[in-house]
Amino acid sequence: PTPTTDRMRRDSSRESSFYTMEDNTALLVGTPASKSKINRGTHPHNLRGTWKLYLYEISWPSCLISLTLLIIAHFLDMPEFENWHYTRHNEYSFDFKSAKNEIVPFLHVALFGVFCGIVIGVIETYTVKSGSKTHRFIFTINLVLGLLDALLIAVAFTEFAKNWVTEPRPDFRHRCLGSVDAVATYKADGTVICTGDAREIHEGRLSFPSGHSSASACIGIYTTSYLIWLVYLRPASLPWRNHKVWISGGARLLAHSLVLVFVFPLIITLFVAGSRIVDHRHSPTDVTAGALLGLVFGALVFARVVSESNDLVQDE
Repeated sequence: PTPTTDRMRRDSSRESSFYTMEDNTALLVGTPASKSKINRGTHPHNLRGTWKLYLYEISWPSCLISLTLLIIAHFLDMPEFENWHYTRHNEYSFDFKSAKNEIVPFLHVALFGVFCGIVIGVIETYTVKSGSKTHRFIFTINLVLGLLDALLIAVAFTEFAKNWVTEPRPDFRHRCLGSVDAVATYKADGTVICTGDAREIHEGRLSFPSGHSSASACIGIYTTSYLIWLVYLRPASLPWRNHKVWISGGARLLAHSLVLVFVFPLIITLFVAGSRIVDHRHSPTDVTAGALLGLVFGALVFARVVSESNDLVQDE
């Protein structure tokens, strides 16, 4: 081969290497397909205006899995564990009178969750200006679904724990015998013979952990975390702060003065947990364990949802 031929081959090789490097760079930095030879496929960020965008980026699978777990935990006919034996020796350890009406029924806890979900959705819709309208809408949906997801999974694991531990409630004697003044009869081994309503007896063995406490703590920590993240930490265009820069000293002072308002959902959580002790439905250990369970799942799910926020904003 002549020197001219060798030079042509070297130039062709360098040109091929250049195009390969250019294509790889285009793949990494997101160069439009018209400027690159790379076929970027069907990534959700290339599906603007299509139903697939909502299918891929709305976090519905997690909610579906959590709902399935809750259904299994609630309706599955689990073995009738009796890890706590109710005998003449511990009969009067659970001798509180059952309250006819609960201070906070579980329906009120559910309404608390609905209210917090609406608050989060409204605040997110009318305050955040970063990103496209489509992605702001998707992230708002994910925030509300995240609250539902956290609540479902917290209650599901609470139900599993209740059916496994089967700790008697503080008012179990009332449920077992039908009255706190009733005289118990015993089996040969000293076990108390329950003569009350079978359903009440079954419910009386589901003390640990507290479902009201886990649900309310999950809602409380999720909502409080969202408010604190939005006001103080979120890198977005907001009415009171442009990313990390406050619009004025007054806005900054007002935001720091509202911190007690942001923790109000946790105050409601504390009230719900205390009401379960006052109603003799749970012991302090039950409500503490339930609250910890709710706090963990609420915080973990919120962290997952927040991790998606920058991705949606930077897609612009």
